[in-house]
Amino acid sequence: MKSRDRNQVRQDFEDAIERILVGKPQNSKLFAKAKRGQLKMNIANVALEAGRSRTLIGTADTEYADIRKRIIELMGVGGGVSEAERVIKELREQRDLYRVERDRAMSEAHNYLVQLEKAQNRIDQLKALLGRLQSSATVRVSSVVSIADRMTKTRSTDDDA
Repeated sequence: MKSRDRNQVRQDFEDAIERILVGKPQNSKLFAKAKRGQLKMNIANVALEAGRSRTLIGTADTEYADIRKRIIELMGVGGGVSEAERVIKELREQRDLYRVERDRAMSEAHNYLVQLEKAQNRIDQLKALLGRLQSSATVRVSSVVSIADRMTKTRSTDDDA
């Protein structure tokens, strides 16, 4: 059984915190978790790594409140997150950014498609108008030619008489 010397207990907890932070615990169970990327900073793991009872740092009114507070702070900063969980979180954030970018690009592509359809409809309208104008102009030109031919025929008939 380990000594209950307060300074030694405090030092054991502080050393355990540091070993967990760097991912190199001495406890075999925690070492296996570290190899799998699943080692988390928490009160139970610190107590296990220190070889001390969890109750020494498990309650708010403990003699080692400063150690408990540091563990809880480290848990909130990301020390309680394993490497695998950190990577998964980063990948999910990256995936979400790609989804937003994809959705924006799809929306932009849709807008371009709508503009293209409107332009194609306008081109079709203008082609129809051009066709009507060209056939109308042909009728007018042929009418003008016919009138001119008539005038020429009328003059030649008048000249003949």
